[in-house]
Amino acid sequence: MELKNGNFIEEIIDKNNFRKQLAFILKIKSIVKDNYLVIKNKLLTTDEKLKVKEIKYYMKEERAIITFTNNKKIAVQTYVSEDEKIINRFIWWINEKVDEKHALYVKKAVYSKDYSFCELVESMDCKNENELFDYYFKSGELLLVLYILKCKEIRSSNIVDVRNYPILDRIKKVFYFNNEVPNFNFSSANQIAERVIKFSVYNIEFLPKSKSNIDRECIYQIKHGFEYMYSLVMNNKMELINLIKKLFNKNILQLSNIITSIYGMNNEDLRRQLYFIDIRFIGKTIPKTYVKFSSDKNENSINESELLSLANDFGEHMIQKGIIGVKDFTTSRTWINTVKKDKSEKYLLRPLRNNLMNGSGGVALFFTYLGVVTKKDYFISIAIEAIQGILEHINKLCINDKINIDAFEGISGEIYAMYKLYEVTHDEHIRNVIEKGIEILSDVIQKNNNKNTITGMCDVINVLALIYKSKGLSRINGDILNLIKICYEKVINDIKNENIKFSIIYDSIIISIVKIYEISKDDSLLNVIQGILSTQRSLKKQIYIYDNLKWRKREFNKIISRVMLRKIGFKDKYIKREIDSTIDYIINNNFRNSPYYYGSLGSLEALKYAAYTLNDEKLKNRCVNTFNEMFRVTIEPIIRKEINFGNENISLIDGVVGLAYSLIRIEHEEIVPEILTLE
Repeated sequence: MELKNGNFIEEIIDKNNFRKQLAFILKIKSIVKDNYLVIKNKLLTTDEKLKVKEIKYYMKEERAIITFTNNKKIAVQTYVSEDEKIINRFIWWINEKVDEKHALYVKKAVYSKDYSFCELVESMDCKNENELFDYYFKSGELLLVLYILKCKEIRSSNIVDVRNYPILDRIKKVFYFNNEVPNFNFSSANQIAERVIKFSVYNIEFLPKSKSNIDRECIYQIKHGFEYMYSLVMNNKMELINLIKKLFNKNILQLSNIITSIYGMNNEDLRRQLYFIDIRFIGKTIPKTYVKFSSDKNENSINESELLSLANDFGEHMIQKGIIGVKDFTTSRTWINTVKKDKSEKYLLRPLRNNLMNGSGGVALFFTYLGVVTKKDYFISIAIEAIQGILEHINKLCINDKINIDAFEGISGEIYAMYKLYEVTHDEHIRNVIEKGIEILSDVIQKNNNKNTITGMCDVINVLALIYKSKGLSRINGDILNLIKICYEKVINDIKNENIKFSIIYDSIIISIVKIYEISKDDSLLNVIQGILSTQRSLKKQIYIYDNLKWRKREFNKIISRVMLRKIGFKDKYIKREIDSTIDYIINNNFRNSPYYYGSLGSLEALKYAAYTLNDEKLKNRCVNTFNEMFRVTIEPIIRKEINFGNENISLIDGVVGLAYSLIRIEHEEIVPEILTLE
């Protein structure tokens, strides 16, 4: 059959839709007539004799809006939502335990076999600020309900703001469900942390779009409402569990998941969820250090007991905050951290990565030396649990994988963290994984499957030189020396073939060559260093950049490289002047910003390294006095805030872990290694 009219099919479709709508409207009229008394008494609450005035059908929404002769409206849905019934029953249970001020509103509804009838809720603005704050408080209460029931599939369109009440609407299939049997006893810490994030408040919609742009006061109200309702549930756990058993008696897996979550509700989870609310709406705020470098050259002491006490408190807090997993008879531990989303101001939540900078490697390093300094073996046990993610990562690596070789965000840093723990524990399994990691490094660098940056190969040299000097892996010393030689040759070759314009890269190269010189005593390396210095100084413009490690600014690397040259007795007439000018620059420009290692604390470490290496007593005293002031103004308050609220960034380089690390290092520098130089 030939179609002569292009609109013919569309006309047929339109006619079919019209017939469907007409049939549905007639069906609705019949159902309303059959249920008239129930609708009139429970939804319309009137004694008037009413008739249907208008029916509007919304096919995509699977519902119709019915207007009666008194202009009152109800909604008719072409389905009966079991999810809605469960949520409403939960809210009724809550409302029985709170006063009217804290009660949530449950939309009135009646159900037939295949249809549901409910009051029509339409958005209505708050009249004043008090109503607005009350709305967000109740939104926090509602969020707790959605959190417990795992309503991960709910959307902002399912929430209607009616004055000071958030009201659920058109609820259908909002519970997350899969056939996975919850088994928290045989999952790694990272796997459990992923589930914690997946079902956290961070991933639950609970505000309509009209209320999504909010200020700090509104966020406070949300958190206050959430905490209020969380405490209520905590005090009535067993009663709620009995209710949940009745509500989900037809779905054992879903019941098991929800009950497991209720049992897991505690003060640590509450703090975690409150922090996630902040991250969702505010993001991560970086505190500023309102501390100048001290001009006080007088000798003052550091209160070691106070510092160690705070570091110990922080360690205990981190143990409680950690997420534990057991897999293949091995206990692992991780923490949830914030990661910036691309170049936006938004942050994502994820388990700690494996790196040294802001991952489990840095946390393991902290716990290792906290255990050594305090002589508490259980801290070292926590370090072993924290390092498990790295051990698993190295064991699973393949030469064809994309492998970052850098120290602070890559595999050489993971090897560094493992080696420092191995020096303390002499754990053979850790040793074997370190050796495998070095073997993988060798393959990656020699086969050049990845883009190995100059700074990355310098990092490898620094880590391997440390391992070689300490003689901890003597059975593979030959392999270590060979890989150091390969990296050195590649770096020198890259200098010849690439037009390097960044001064910071030359400083990184000098640091690495000095470390090779310290283990080889090869005087020819001094000539290489002199040539690099000449090239670096010939740059027309000293370009300031951030490389892959944002805190390693040009001044940091320059002061470290020049001081290391002085340390080995390198003769150069410009070095002292460069050291003095760089120290002045750091003192005048690198404080009064972020307190972490990539900010003021890193600047202080660089100056302290210079002071102690050069035996400059006045600079030493100024560093100590600056640290005392930083401890009072920023370090202690930030750590205390984390202990009390659990809302700081878990990171060695740009977070609170590095601040705690500084507490155990400041008076135990002969034991606790320096991060800047990977000692």
